[in-house]
Amino acid sequence: MKTTFQILLAGACVCLAACEPRERAAWSPDGTRAALLAEQRLYFTDREGGLSGALADHDDGPGSFLVDAFDWLPDSSGLVVHRVRLAPKWEDLAPLLAPAESARVEALAARVPDLLRAAVAIHGDSDRADQLLGKMAPGESLAMSNALRLAMARDSGAVRAALSDAPGVLASIDGDRESLGFLLHEIALLRPDQGKPSEVIWRGLRGVPSLRVSPKHDVVAAAFESEEENQYDLQVLSFEGGAPLLVASKTSRAYDWTPDGGSLVYLSSITEGNGGLVEIERRRMLDESGKVGEALPAAEGDGELAYAIVAFAPRLAVLPDGAVLFASHPAPLPAAADDLGENPRLYRLPADGGTPVAVPTEEGALPMDLGYFVPSPDGSRVAVVESGTDAVAVIDLESGKSELVSGPHPGWKSRVLPSWRNAEEFTYATGDEETGRVRWMLWKDGESRDLAKGWPEKITQGWMESRKTKP
Repeated sequence: MKTTFQILLAGACVCLAACEPRERAAWSPDGTRAALLAEQRLYFTDREGGLSGALADHDDGPGSFLVDAFDWLPDSSGLVVHRVRLAPKWEDLAPLLAPAESARVEALAARVPDLLRAAVAIHGDSDRADQLLGKMAPGESLAMSNALRLAMARDSGAVRAALSDAPGVLASIDGDRESLGFLLHEIALLRPDQGKPSEVIWRGLRGVPSLRVSPKHDVVAAAFESEEENQYDLQVLSFEGGAPLLVASKTSRAYDWTPDGGSLVYLSSITEGNGGLVEIERRRMLDESGKVGEALPAAEGDGELAYAIVAFAPRLAVLPDGAVLFASHPAPLPAAADDLGENPRLYRLPADGGTPVAVPTEEGALPMDLGYFVPSPDGSRVAVVESGTDAVAVIDLESGKSELVSGPHPGWKSRVLPSWRNAEEFTYATGDEETGRVRWMLWKDGESRDLAKGWPEKITQGWMESRKTKP
């Protein structure tokens, strides 16, 4: 598993949020069990922390796979996952790809020696070979990675000769010789209780940093990597297969479905990068029957909804009443480039549009890094975690009253988003200063208890970052 994990990091770059809190432990909508992402495999736990074995990391297809992200189906019967399939032979994976994508890898493989010479001339002898090639074709890192492996399999002498002036890059290839393999991305539907094999919804060479299932229909929205860093193509895919439908290009990873499951609300950066001045938009994607529509008429209120200033990871959530919850600095414009005004605050944008209303929190009650919040199922409260510590707070969205659930423990940083089991209780991760273990706590009515007692340490490995460990 360790070797395979190294392949994943080097070749597929799917550890997309290793340094920030993300959905690694999330309760099913009915609150009966939680899915846990550990070592790129899925586990489940019951209400009291009873742990299942890991789901199989292979199926009837070639090779094996590692899970990178997931989202529950609205009826709690299963999940949609993003995973990476790995196989030792290109001939095993190539037939699974669209003909144009497999042909692209073949064409790149034939040119790998020339591309490596050019990359070394431009960028020097400092990167891994796959990373160096990725710079020559932004947005095609996995195609390049597969092409490198294919070129090595077919004519390693030509590849090595191309790196005669780059001993560092050549050494990186030699260090990976035993772990070379081929990879592709998949979005798949899993219903493990039914004992049926997973159903692949999509396969390709583009990374999928996040996905979200419609609360009413058999479709999933997914953010696909683009040629530009921190900008994504938001698309909708039907469980029945077919080509994805593009919602918008150059969006962030912040988006959510409206309560009727037919429209998407998403956040796009107006300035370059992953934040700055951002725009919140809404677009109808499904017709009344739940079918994906390519040219649907705009629903009332669609279009640009609001603007915000975000100096942290962009995030938004649609509440049960249709209001949009997001975070922003309340800085007036125009303003100096380095003047963000007051500390960031949470805002609610009414479902029918209008002026965003600030949640009346006291000054200092919210972290400066306000990109990691999760609303309760009834939309009355929100749990917030800091990315720079493991501090967790819960905030009443009506009154603004806040409660510190877990204070910061020195040296610990959370890499897990809180997850509500129901409207009254949620789980979060925290570091145990005495034992050095990660604890997974269930909070209710001001009290917390550990559900992870007796778990193998590997389950929560990567859920927290400390001075001694990295996720």
